[in-house]
Amino acid sequence: MCSPVPVNTVVDAIRQEIYLAVPRALIQPERDATIAFAKRVQRLRWSNRKLTYYARGYAAEARANVELMAPNICADARDVAASSFRTVPASTTRFLKQVEAANSKVFIVLKRGESGELDEIILRMLKPYEHPDEKAFIPSPRSPRERQEAASLVQRLIDVPTSEISRALGLPETLPPPLGLG
Repeated sequence: MCSPVPVNTVVDAIRQEIYLAVPRALIQPERDATIAFAKRVQRLRWSNRKLTYYARGYAAEARANVELMAPNICADARDVAASSFRTVPASTTRFLKQVEAANSKVFIVLKRGESGELDEIILRMLKPYEHPDEKAFIPSPRSPRERQEAASLVQRLIDVPTSEISRALGLPETLPPPLGLG
């Protein structure tokens, strides 16, 4: 039987790597479409500079996230174990920094009373540019309940495989806090 794994910043880093690698695996089937979308959006411009910034930033973040490749988690876990849980592998550190950079391409500035995710803010800002015949193509804003249900589903899609991978590697079950799902 294996000896218990210590809980420290090294283990937290490898768990964070796993937690962030799972969503990247889930979005890979959309890779080509997301890159094509991002290229098109980068060429668009609106008279509202904030809308242009948000739309381009949203597309840039989406593209950066599908282009990110997670390191070999098993190799990183072996390296962590070989170091007696004292050293975070360079590939883990690099990946965590890349995820942070991929999700830092746009900064949202909300007015008092405003709320919503970036995609919802963009849809709200696009309203003045809509033609009546385009309304069928643009989704209605989600209700708070719909947003919560979607967030819960995404969380389960990430938590279950993350727990299974962590368990297979002999890591503690506790999940790290969400960071940069993108």
